[in-house]
Amino acid sequence: MKIKHIYIYGFGKWVNKRFDLNNDGINILFGYNESGKSTLMAFINAILFGFPSKRESHYRPRETDKYGGMLTIDTPSYNGIKIERVGGRTNKGSLSVRYPDGRTGNEEDLHKLLKGMDLATFKGIFHFDLDGLQGMKDLNPDDLNHYLYDASMVGASSLNYLDKSLQQASGKLFKPRGQKTDLNILAEKLKNTQQEIKEWETKLDNYEQLQATKQELELELAHLERDEKKLHIDIRYYDHYKTLEPIVKEWNALTADQQEDIEEIKFPEDGLSRLEQLSDKLEEKEALMSYENEKIAELTKKLHTLTDANISADLKRKMTSVINKWPLQEKIIEDLKASRYTEQELLKQRQQIEDEWQLPRTFFNSAHVTNYHLDKFNMLKTRWQTLLTTEDHLTEERRKVQREKEIAEEQKDSEYKHLLAPEEVKELERLTSSESEKKLRKQEYNMLLKQREWLEKEWSRVKRTGQIKKLTLMGLTGLCAVGTIVGYVNTNWSITLALTLLVIIGSSLTWATEKRSRDEIKQLLKDLKAHDEKMATFNNPQGDISKEAYLYAEQRLALHNDKAGHVNTINQNVTFLNTQLQQCENDWQELQEKWEAFNTELDEWCKITKMPPNRDLLFYAHLIEALKEWQRITKEYETVKENLRRLNNEVSDYKATTEWLVANYVSQECDMTIDKQVKALTEFIEKEEEAEKNRSQVRDKLSVHEDLMSKVQKEREQIAISLTNLFGLAHVTNEEAFRRKAHQYNQQKAQLTRKNQLWLQIVTLVPNEKNRAILLDDIIKQDIDSHEKQRQLQEKVTELEKKKKGIMTELSSITLTLKELEESGTYEDKRQTFIALKGEFNHMVKEWAVIQTAQYMIHKVKNIYETERQPKVVQTACELFKRLTEGRYTQLFAPLGEERFIVEREDGQRFDPSELSRGTGELLYLSIRLALALEDVMETCSPIFMDETFVNMDKPRRYQLISLLKEISNERQILFFTCHEHLNQEWQRAFKNVEVHSLYR
Repeated sequence: MKIKHIYIYGFGKWVNKRFDLNNDGINILFGYNESGKSTLMAFINAILFGFPSKRESHYRPRETDKYGGMLTIDTPSYNGIKIERVGGRTNKGSLSVRYPDGRTGNEEDLHKLLKGMDLATFKGIFHFDLDGLQGMKDLNPDDLNHYLYDASMVGASSLNYLDKSLQQASGKLFKPRGQKTDLNILAEKLKNTQQEIKEWETKLDNYEQLQATKQELELELAHLERDEKKLHIDIRYYDHYKTLEPIVKEWNALTADQQEDIEEIKFPEDGLSRLEQLSDKLEEKEALMSYENEKIAELTKKLHTLTDANISADLKRKMTSVINKWPLQEKIIEDLKASRYTEQELLKQRQQIEDEWQLPRTFFNSAHVTNYHLDKFNMLKTRWQTLLTTEDHLTEERRKVQREKEIAEEQKDSEYKHLLAPEEVKELERLTSSESEKKLRKQEYNMLLKQREWLEKEWSRVKRTGQIKKLTLMGLTGLCAVGTIVGYVNTNWSITLALTLLVIIGSSLTWATEKRSRDEIKQLLKDLKAHDEKMATFNNPQGDISKEAYLYAEQRLALHNDKAGHVNTINQNVTFLNTQLQQCENDWQELQEKWEAFNTELDEWCKITKMPPNRDLLFYAHLIEALKEWQRITKEYETVKENLRRLNNEVSDYKATTEWLVANYVSQECDMTIDKQVKALTEFIEKEEEAEKNRSQVRDKLSVHEDLMSKVQKEREQIAISLTNLFGLAHVTNEEAFRRKAHQYNQQKAQLTRKNQLWLQIVTLVPNEKNRAILLDDIIKQDIDSHEKQRQLQEKVTELEKKKKGIMTELSSITLTLKELEESGTYEDKRQTFIALKGEFNHMVKEWAVIQTAQYMIHKVKNIYETERQPKVVQTACELFKRLTEGRYTQLFAPLGEERFIVEREDGQRFDPSELSRGTGELLYLSIRLALALEDVMETCSPIFMDETFVNMDKPRRYQLISLLKEISNERQILFFTCHEHLNQEWQRAFKNVEVHSLYR
């Protein structure tokens, strides 16, 4: 096929443009960037294969309403066939084919002229562009090899890409030994759900029996607890017995001894000690009295020789005290002034708090807020904050759910309008059900066929592997047996024993391997028989309705089912949202009840603390702080007030004393200030000091001795009286009898004290009088081994606890089972889940079968191409590549079963395409593409389109390629698009008759 004329009515920038390609060889279409080269190529594609879709169409002309054009082509059968395509109702446009004999045709005729070739195949084989070359530099070695391999088939990677996509989709759905694929996961879920349903059915059958068992266990548990309680009472009794036994026996012995000594000895407490102390004191006082009498006589005689003083010593002491206190009084007077100022300030602060809160002083005086009340208030405050936060959250949640519900209801109303009528749905289901079943059975039949092939291969593999393993193990076992015999002959017993064990182990392994192989072969034969039986049930009937009607019905039914499923999902969502709204209302009601309880507790707290009622909690918080401050100020005020009273009293007393002393002994002036009075007293004292100095010393000494003498006499008399009283208490008259009776009394007192101590211990351990009497009687009258009794009781308790634990475990399990059985909907939910999972599983199985069939078809197509056509394409590509590289690379071949190429250099070294230079790699790509175009399997002999394929080549390689294309142009039409003038000139120098078409308007 050769293009003779190109006539563009309107396409992109081209309007009413005509190109005459009179040269059947090479045609150069030269134009700079944006001159319309790509638009012209797109126009040729559009005329042959249809206009692009509306969303991709940017070629509609703006200067005219005409859209489309015409190509005139020559074929081996006809010359001057006109192919015209203009804009029409469909995206591809309106096509007409006019033959030279006057006949007209449509899309089918064009399809026959192109030998069934589509746009992708056309571009992949006959269209060479710069993108295909530049895309090679971004590929890694493996991808580059696949890229070249794909180019040798159709010029693009679409088939391999589709195969990989299908393989990924199949692997995502199912793997024979996978665990995380969708079908494997779904199958495991189905298995688990089915098992759970069986368990539920078994549990439902045992419900009545479980109820009866539960009642029996509860009754038995109650009896065991009663017995255990009795045993614990007995254990506690013997604990007391063991503790009290030595105490009671000692107490009983002391009681018996005291009953024999009925008479109680009367004797004063600590009599002997008191006697010793009084005797020592009496002797000391008599000696001191003798000494003091002598001193008093001496001082009295000396005092008569001295003159009497004007003032007494007591008066002098008073005056001295007044004088010494004056500095302190000055400080007290200053403190008095400061305290009065502080008092006024505190009163102002307290009044300010009362005015600020506008509450009477009686409230502040009567308010009762302790640390307990403060803790209670803090707890209320925390609850208040929590309730506020919960209220805000519930309000926001309710508003959000309500908004989502409105949106869902609007969506539901909108989707209901697009659903089909029930009668129409039934009709569509009737039309599609029979056809779908036939397709599904066919797919299942193909899948079973593939599985049977795999089982046959697996049977052969298992059989062969089993024989190899068996022979290997038998050979090793035989060698070990020979070694055993040699070791036995040479009497090397250690080696003989070791090899004997190896022979036994080898024999066991041989037997186990053979058995496993037989089992696997038996199972595979059983599976093959099952597949044959299942395949025998399939048939392949023909459909009863047209394909178009079936597809239309299937599409409408699928659309309706999608809409119905969406509506069902929306209904479930609305139901869930209604449940959430109801839950929000319940939570709101519960929150209001909590608010009421909180307000009630707050009112009670106000009553207890005498706070003003019906106020905000923050008001109480601030009021408590103010009350604390008021109480602190009041307490400080009372302290200051008390201090003022005390200071006033001290100052008043000091002034009165000072005025009296001055008026009576110093001066009669009445207008003297306090500081002058103190000064006058100071001067008076200084005058009297000289006279008093000697006199006071003697008088003081005499007074001291007289006082001491009087005191000693009184003390002696008191000591004598105490001795007489002490003897009277003991009913004796002398010291010797007193000491004898003291010894008897101490013995009796020690026994009584010990008895009382023992009784106190008994009463403390057993407070109950009745129990104490029984316990005392048992200890005194009976001889019981409390340790043995406790051990026996403890063993019984341990045995009861084990029984209780077992019964409680069994009871808990039964109760949990009954609770699960009594929950509504659990069993039905499991059944519904199983049905839904089963439907989804069947859908995925169908999808996986379709993918497997598609993969099989792709592999079949590639296999046919590789075995029938690719060798010829590779041979042609090898010759072209050798020529373009001037013989440096002599061989190009694709290893059998591998999707890659290997290049061999003239020196015999081999390379992957990724190891070649960029320029050599591009020559390899062009060689493969040209070979694919030259070996045109469809025999369309379509023109070759080359768009800027020489840009990255050096001049020698361009010359080689131009020479090659010159030879190809003898049989094929070549259209070369370029924007480079040097390429245009090189073509013209190489071809004298080359035709250049300028694309300038």
